[in-house]
Amino acid sequence: MDTTGAKDLNDHHPVNAAAGTGRAVFIDMLRVICVAWLVPFHTARIYDLWEINYVKSGDTSVALSALIGLTGPWHMPLFFLLAGASTHLALNRRSGAEYARERMPRLLVPLLFGAAVLIPGLKIPYSLLGSFPY
Repeated sequence: MDTTGAKDLNDHHPVNAAAGTGRAVFIDMLRVICVAWLVPFHTARIYDLWEINYVKSGDTSVALSALIGLTGPWHMPLFFLLAGASTHLALNRRSGAEYARERMPRLLVPLLFGAAVLIPGLKIPYSLLGSFPY
């Protein structure tokens, strides 16, 4: 608002909607929806008709297979699109070096933990059984 009490035309722009933070609320909401869909999506994969290298139930569902078939092709690409859009908006407010310095710990720590702990930890039970599923 300006001093006359008139609203600025940009007050309702989605990028400015998060209380002046510069966050794109629609991107945040799409990200929330995508993350919320992960659990039902992967649970439905247990009952779909495809991908034999996945934990499967003896009961399959054509309806869940159709749901997976409809959402599967765009779900991961949407994550990448949202990451790219968020990066573009972030680089409008900071330099590439600042962005890299900010993101490295957030990305490197989980990557190193997964490589050092999770991957070997997943292979140990299979090595005891004498075979790997992959």
